[in-house]
Amino acid sequence: MDQTQDYRGLKALVIGMGVLIIIGTAVVIGVIIHRLYAASTAPKPEPSPIAAPATAAFHTRLPAPTGSTIKSVIATNNRLAVGISTPQGGKIILINPRTGAITGTIALANHP
Repeated sequence: MDQTQDYRGLKALVIGMGVLIIIGTAVVIGVIIHRLYAASTAPKPEPSPIAAPATAAFHTRLPAPTGSTIKSVIATNNRLAVGISTPQGGKIILINPRTGAITGTIALANHP
């Protein structure tokens, strides 16, 4: 039996698989390019319907003695907690962020 006859089928199979690899690579690259350009032209998402309505800015004066400093501001569910260091000790002032009204004060008591 002739050796070239034995390898003819194998050569055809190897060439066929090489062509499939080239076509598959071209398809993958094409899909990646398509997705990159499609993502940049996609419409912007609409704002969430549960977003809080915009409120007007407010101005509030915090009742604190001279020499006091704000140490921290923490936003909770419906309040701002402002930590203040005063010469007499520390305190926390709770503020309604929608109206700017002071809703409460927590003072650190000095115990002997």
